[in-house]
Amino acid sequence: LDRYVRTGDWETDGFQPGRWDGVLLSGKTLGIIGYGRIGRGVARRARAFGMNVVVFDPMATSDPEYRPLEELLPQSDVVSMHVPLVDSTLHLMNAERFATMKPGALFLNMARGKVVDESALVAALQSGHVAGAGLDVFELEPKVHSDLLAMDQVLLSPHVGGGTNESKLAARMLCAENIAVVLDGKSPLTPVNSPKLT
Repeated sequence: LDRYVRTGDWETDGFQPGRWDGVLLSGKTLGIIGYGRIGRGVARRARAFGMNVVVFDPMATSDPEYRPLEELLPQSDVVSMHVPLVDSTLHLMNAERFATMKPGALFLNMARGKVVDESALVAALQSGHVAGAGLDVFELEPKVHSDLLAMDQVLLSPHVGGGTNESKLAARMLCAENIAVVLDGKSPLTPVNSPKLT
């Protein structure tokens, strides 16, 4: 829309009802796959827009919004991925799971590229079963599936979902704090693999 206004065509095209209509978020269901710190942050923002939230995460089964994946996918108008890449999440979203999504739903991946079988996503988009996608990560990044590049119903960004000046500074500070406590003979604040200090 920004590009359209900048062309000057709006002045000559005149009022065009329906041309720019979008989807109202209020009342829609957002299915969040991965309900850690980021997934919870996404849920807070979605609720602010009036969305209903359901979640899938093996660590959140006692949460009242928890749904098994087989229930979450057909219930959700929008599905948003926020899981780490581990053996159990490799191609978590595959052809079978895309087929169980609500027809016309939107799909978002800001997690890791390989949690999605991109060829299966392309097929679901080409068939129209999945109406659109927003992707910040890709299966073989920085290479992007050529069919995704040609689709107008797909928004693409170059793995910058966490790319703010403040978040980068916070990450550097946390790294420095971890180094300082380890050099002081203590356990790191945020260990990745729980190393043993000797």
